[in-house]
Amino acid sequence: RMILVQAAEHGWSVTFRGLLLSSLPTRSQAMKSAIGHAGDRFAITGEPIGVVLRLACGSEVLICQHERTHASQS
Repeated sequence: RMILVQAAEHGWSVTFRGLLLSSLPTRSQAMKSAIGHAGDRFAITGEPIGVVLRLACGSEVLICQHERTHASQS
């Protein structure tokens, strides 16, 4: 599950599963918003979720990921 940040007609959009979460004027604001949405969703559901930035060329870069880690047992 990924929250997507990409350039939009007027600024930057933050979407999850095709649903618009926010539309902001700068990439920096959109990234901050996406990371916040991901953290909130992870805290509520406990399901792994990441934030991906889609570049103009179509490539995607993973910015962060929230997931449970399992402590090593000795």
